[in-house]
Amino acid sequence: MKETLKVNILFYDLDNKVEMDLNEAQIKAINPEFSIKYLIEEAHNLNGTLLKFNDGMKRIVNTDINYEDKDNPIRTIIFKFQNEEKAIY
Repeated sequence: MKETLKVNILFYDLDNKVEMDLNEAQIKAINPEFSIKYLIEEAHNLNGTLLKFNDGMKRIVNTDINYEDKDNPIRTIIFKFQNEEKAIY
């Protein structure tokens, strides 16, 4: 029997110091190319990617991945982003 991977995807705004737990529709709204599967598979390759928020364009500058293990069965992926003009990635 195949085990199901449990993943928690979070977004962290470095400018406002706010963590966001977005649903799939909200994720599509910030970047139409994003899907949950895509974010999981490409997490390491998304630095520099633009995100569209109500307060302007943001850019992913860092990605933290905490892999699942025997003590924590859920993989957590945190995409850290900031205003496009200030972003260094």
